[in-house]
Amino acid sequence: MGKQYAVGFNESVLKNILPPNNGYIPEISRETGVPVGTLYTWRTKYRSRIPEHGNGKENESSSLSSEEKMSILLEKMVLNEVERGEYWRRKGLYPEQIEAWKKTVLEGLSSPSERASR
Repeated sequence: MGKQYAVGFNESVLKNILPPNNGYIPEISRETGVPVGTLYTWRTKYRSRIPEHGNGKENESSSLSSEEKMSILLEKMVLNEVERGEYWRRKGLYPEQIEAWKKTVLEGLSSPSERASR
């Protein structure tokens, strides 16, 4: 059986991992003494409890219209990586969500024969 941590300890560590902090997991591991794999597991379990990888509140992205999602995809194209990260944190978004939206748009734009082959 794995090591037991004090009540609330993993929640306090998760606050440093998740938005808006988005801490670097290997660094947090060194600071806290919690193995990297355990931190990734905690993050995955937390995200699986929250719809669309939210932050504990109703996720802003779940209420976005298709037009707003498309706007975010277009804005992504003109921002560098650092700017994208800051923008997504402000919006409470995750790269996985953006990629899912992009995939949906591309599938919608593909020809019927391309869709049938999938």
